[in-house]
Amino acid sequence: RPTCTDPIMRAARDAWNFTGYVTSDSDSVDDVWRTHKYVRTPEEASCLAVKDGQCDIDSGNTYYDHLLGGVQARHCSMDDVDRALFNTFRVRFELGLFDPIDDQPYWKFGEGDIGTDASQALNLKAAQSSLVLIR
Repeated sequence: RPTCTDPIMRAARDAWNFTGYVTSDSDSVDDVWRTHKYVRTPEEASCLAVKDGQCDIDSGNTYYDHLLGGVQARHCSMDDVDRALFNTFRVRFELGLFDPIDDQPYWKFGEGDIGTDASQALNLKAAQSSLVLIR
């Protein structure tokens, strides 16, 4: 089963209390129907990814072009779409992306903040601490 449609993400959310958002890899939602032929239509693929795979964001245009059609065809519900939107907006609100720009610390970074010893050390620590799931 294509990863972006697999219920394993739902289990991971529950087991790890993960409250972030999940995004597809290189429009893998499109691959579900076009390349892998796992389902027959992009509407089915979109809904399967949102509903079963708990994939909140599609890195391509498949959700944009076909998710509403999938809801209209009853492959998934607006509650499924709302859950995905809630996950993505929660993260953006937590980061302060809807606050005034003057209150957002990330807008204050300049070229001098890039590639510093401190940022490289932090990047190394993040990479060493990351977890990748392979099925």
